[in-house]
Formats: sequence, structure tokens, C-alpha cells
Amino acid sequence: MGLYLNFEGFAAVTGVVIQRNQFRNNTVMAVGFGDGIFTSGCADVTVADNTFTGHITAALGFNNSSFVKITGNQSTSDATFVIFTGTTNSSFSQNRGSGFTAQPGSTGNGGAAVAIGKNNAYIEVSSNDLSTGATRGIRVTSLFGTGVNHHIGIRSNQVRAMVMTGISVESDMLILSTIEANTSSSNGGDEFFVEAGNSDNVLLANTARVTSGFGTLNGTCRDDSVGGGTAGTANYWFDNRGTGTPPGICN
Repeated sequence: MGLYLNFEGFAAVTGVVIQRNQFRNNTVMAVGFGDGIFTSGCADVTVADNTFTGHITAALGFNNSSFVKITGNQSTSDATFVIFTGTTNSSFSQNRGSGFTAQPGSTGNGGAAVAIGKNNAYIEVSSNDLSTGATRGIRVTSLFGTGVNHHIGIRSNQVRAMVMTGISVESDMLILSTIEANTSSSNGGDEFFVEAGNSDNVLLANTARVTSGFGTLNGTCRDDSVGGGTAGTANYWFDNRGTGTPPGICN
């Protein structure tokens, strides 16, 4: 582990700036010990302009935290750039990452470049550049347990060349949130995938595409939810570009 801001049961660490550091090769096979920075509770913390390399869990892990600002950081060959669980009123913006690795589940990694776990609210993931990963791009996931997220913004991100999905939402994990103006391209699975049980989310002005030797083609958008939203889903899709399942969510 590089930096541990606190342990479970202690008061939250507050008013900290972590800036212009290098965190490298934390590889202990235990949750919290394969991270560059990990906390079980902090508030009013800024993480800016740091470099992270070679972490088998995540460059950054924020649990039960609030008012965290993460910006301008670089990740190379980490399993996951950031994991959020139980965190509110925080942002992950203008960061750049590449070469994300696949690691055993026992390391506690997020199986994605960005993993939004359980019970988060009012988090913005915006204007990040995420490329070349062995798993997924941005993932709203039940990997760390169930607990719905709400008022999450995933906006203006570039996600490309992941082995699996580009931007995905697992079952029963997201309501009242916005996925907007993202470009997901040339990923191995669906570019955008919303599983069943997610509702009242807005997906707006996203682009799904695949670039190959034949040129640029539409990528795939998929929504398995059922309800009174767009094309019989439980969500609302507007002005998205791609090939949709069901037809009508992307055009």
C-alpha cells in the first residue's frame, strides 16, 4: 500500500491535499494493500496531478468518504484507476489512464478502469481518457455488494480498446443518474450496456463506434431493463449514436 488515509472505526481524515507524487507497484494480495491510496473514510480531500503505476487492486480506493476531488492524475498498468463505495459529493475528472490489467478477484480490484460500487450518491465521473484495458472501462457494479447508487453523472469520457464493455451498469445498481456525451469505441463487448433492474436514468448524446480497417462503424448499445421509458426500457435514451438493442435507444 502506498498511502492509507485511515482505518475502519477511526474518525474521517479531513482537509488533505495529495499532489504531485508517484505511487508504484503496490502488489500485496489483500484488500487495501494493493492500492496506491486507500481510505475507509475521509472528507474534503483533493488528489491531483499524481502518477500511479502497477497496482494490483487500484490506484485509488475511496470507501465511506465525501467531498473528494480527484483530478489530473495518470494511471499506467494498474488493475483499476479508482473504486468508489459508500461515497458522496465527489468527483473524478480530467484523469488519464491506460494499460489496465486483469487481476484475481482476491485482490479486491474493480474489474474495470473505473468501478462505482455500492451506495454512492452525487458522484461525477467526467472528462477522463481511459484506454487499452484487459477488463472494462467504466463499470457500475455489485462486485462489492448490493446497494443502489443515485445521482451519478458519467459525462464526456473517452473509453476505448477495453477487452470487455465500454460503459456498463450491472443489475439493480443505478437510478436517477445521467450518462451523457461519452464516446465508447472499439471495446470488445457492448459500448454501452445497462442490465435489468436499473431505472429512471437518462442516457443522452453518447456515441458508440468501432474503428477497423473497413472504417468507422456503429458500436452497440444495449438496455435489458423493462418499463415505461424509451423503446420499452425503464430508462430514457435521447440522441445517442450506435446500434441499439432494443431498436430505438441508439440510432
